[in-house]
Order: sequence, then C-alpha cells, then structure tokens
Amino acid sequence: MDQTGASPQPQEYYQGPVAGSGTILAASFEMHRLAACLLEPVGGMYRLAAWRISPAPDQRPLTVQFHELCRQLGARLQRTLWDDERNGPLLQSPDPVRCPPLEQVVITASPRPRLRVWLVGLTEHNSLAAARGSLAASQSQLIGSVYLNARLDAAALARDLDILRPEALVLTGGYENPDARAHAPIRLLASLLAAALRRLPDHACPEIVYAGNSFALQAVAAALPQQARLRSVENVLPAPAQVREQPLAAALDDLYEQKCRRIQGFARLAQWGTLPPPILTVEDSFTRLVLLWMELHGLRDLCGLHAGGDRWLYVWADGDTNTVHTRYVAPHSAPPHPEQRPPLRLVSGPWPGPDSLPGSVRWHDSLGLAPLVAAAGQASPAAAVQALTHDLLLPPR
Repeated sequence: MDQTGASPQPQEYYQGPVAGSGTILAASFEMHRLAACLLEPVGGMYRLAAWRISPAPDQRPLTVQFHELCRQLGARLQRTLWDDERNGPLLQSPDPVRCPPLEQVVITASPRPRLRVWLVGLTEHNSLAAARGSLAASQSQLIGSVYLNARLDAAALARDLDILRPEALVLTGGYENPDARAHAPIRLLASLLAAALRRLPDHACPEIVYAGNSFALQAVAAALPQQARLRSVENVLPAPAQVREQPLAAALDDLYEQKCRRIQGFARLAQWGTLPPPILTVEDSFTRLVLLWMELHGLRDLCGLHAGGDRWLYVWADGDTNTVHTRYVAPHSAPPHPEQRPPLRLVSGPWPGPDSLPGSVRWHDSLGLAPLVAAAGQASPAAAVQALTHDLLLPPR
C-alpha cells in the first residue's frame, strides 16, 4: 500500500467486496490534495472499503475536481459512482443490484489559503499581542500590523494596505471601561484608520472586525467610512492579563468559511452533499473528532494533531472545563507553551521524516482520512465510529 505524504502520485486502496447498499461516500478538498473514501457495511459493521488520495490539481472548478475524483475511484472499483444524466453523485439507480447507488454523500472542504489579516491596535505588547493569539487559533495568517504611535501616518498605512490587500482587518485596544475619557485613544486610532481606508478603492476595503473596548464601539463605527463592513466581537483583552481569544478567532474562521463558499463550484458541492449545509471545513471536522474521541474513550482531556499539507492544527479538549483550544502552526512545527496542553495522543496525517512518533501517541491515522470519515458521522454516527476504530485510528506501528 502506498503511503501518503510528499509523493506527487495519486494513492488508492481497495479493501474488499463492495456491499450493495448503505454506501457512504466521503470526500474532502484541501489546498494540497483531494481525497475520497467509501464506507461500506461488511459483516454487520461499517468499514473503510476503498479510498483515493490525489494531489490538488490546477485551478479547475471544485465540481470538475469532484467529478474526476469519483470517476477515478469508480474505475478502480469497477463501480459507477457518478450519475452522468443528473450530473452528480449516483444517489438513484434503476438497477440497485447491478448498479448500487450511494446512500449518503458527505463533503468537507478547506479549498483556499488561510485568511490574510492585518492588525491595528493601541499597543504592541498588549492589544496586538492578544490579537495575535486569536489569529494563531484561527484559519488566519498575519500579513502586517500597526499600533498607535506618533509616527503612524494614514497615507503610509493606505499604501501598505493597497499593496498587501488584506482580506480582514482587526481593530483592537482598550480595556473594558465605560468612561468616555478612556475612549480617546481608540477613537483616534479609528480616525487614522478611517483616513487610510478612504484612500483605498471600494473593492480593496477589507472586512473589519472590532475586538476592543465594547463601550467605544459606537464611536468607532461612526468614525469608519460607509463602505467599511464592520462586525464586533468580545474585547480580546478586557482587562490586564485577561485574554479572550475565542470570540475573535471564531469571527475570523467565519470569514474564512464565507470566502470558501464564494469559490467557484462550492455551492454546487453543497447541493450534491446529502447533509444540510453548511459544509464543514476539514479543520472543523477534525476538531469535532477530537471531542468525539475523548468522550468515546472516557478521557478527561485529549490533544490531537491534524497534519495538513499547508497548515498543521493542534486541538486539545478539556473535559473538566468543557473547553477546546486550537493552534495553527507551520508544517512540522509544535505549538508554543507545551506545558499548557496534555501530551499528544492522536495524529491524523503522515508523520514527517524518519523520526518515530512521540511515545505518547495512542492513535495514528497515517492516511489523514480521519476528518472526512468523522464528518460522515453527521449522517451515520455508528458508521464513522466503526470505520475510525477498525481502519484508521490505530496504534502506531
């Protein structure tokens, strides 16, 4: 069996006889690869019957990529997975015995780069530092930042924004304080930002997320130009040493998913799937998997890694506090402050290089198929758990 990883060649595997009914097709779209697998009831239990993993192609529409993936997997199995007449996955068949249809089609997709974000804050080591933590917990990448100082110039900021074209701009600063006198710095910063944004073409104006003193929100909104699309979230630093990462991280993830939905063919993918929208990102599905696996095995906490091609995601769930923490890092990197998370126990994706997995790892899905199989749990929880348990999340070899 071929191993996944840096190899540019497609990989596929066929595990055994294909059952005639109850088949679940799960597919995922990532920046570096396409993947699809079939879950089949075999001997009263769902198993991972077949899969195909291919390098991501050129900029063809997602619909074309999905069609090709289904055609290739079907040809390998000598089974029809695509309905040419209806132009979609085969969900209905006039001859279910000789040409069994699919029962469910489940899709996960993270088909674009991370969200390009620019930070604007009052201070470099307080508000900006807190906002950087939120970016690291979300599908975002920092492309620039400024803070309020005597050298901050609206014209220079406008030039930088016009050159780098961030997709989102985070404005933050100020502790939670209702006193209007305490709002003067953030109002000044918003005015300088507004002057910079007015110099940009309308189509270049990024989404703006305000994560500062909530009592100053109305004044900040009034200062910004009319074309600015503003949303507000909980203050990322409401008091000294009280960082609130998650609301800002969630807002940035929501913007990322909105950008995904605008990609050509994405809406059609959602129509082909048999689950209600929205389509989960691969990373969202992996986060849910970590929670599921913790509960399934009666653990107090669990740290897992999704080793994607262009981004690695660490997720650690704490059952005692009912919280989930996420950190995106560069491939082959560990998250900062390892003392703040439990040992790594679950890995989905190829482990780089000749070094062995950490001794703490109990489950390793070397193919990286666990997130899309976990997404199938929305259609059939038992099918997902059975395939994960018996075919994917296995003890390291």
